[in-house]
Amino acid sequence: MQAVPTIKSRPVYPPVEIDPSVQQHLFIAEAGAFSALSQLYESCEGERSCWVVGAAGKDKLPKGCHFIDPHAMSDAFGELFDKLPVSSNLYVAGIREAFLWDIHQLAIKAGLAGEQVKKLKPLSNERAFVLHPLLHPDRRG
Repeated sequence: MQAVPTIKSRPVYPPVEIDPSVQQHLFIAEAGAFSALSQLYESCEGERSCWVVGAAGKDKLPKGCHFIDPHAMSDAFGELFDKLPVSSNLYVAGIREAFLWDIHQLAIKAGLAGEQVKKLKPLSNERAFVLHPLLHPDRRG
């Protein structure tokens, strides 16, 4: 008899819904992945903001969404997360799983609780974690 492994190799990404009781909704997508957030963004009736990490042009964005350079995201999002009210949710979409977890790590570092970070299932099955040197300064090459 073979033991059943208890460790899952891939995180489970449950469906994400807008919580109408939340005061501030922040949407962050990797360039090329905003389409995964667009329906949630449009259905959100509360205070909201939207950021896309990467070059402009890959996504059709609603008015008021902003592009941010990947090299500036650590500082920019760190400041942004620090200013969020306690009643906030962060919705994250990415092509790669690594992007989701990099944003998650920035949010946790800024004081958000894990349950405030709503990660959508990544759009690709790419598992390679490319460590962004600005997010992981101790692992620069």
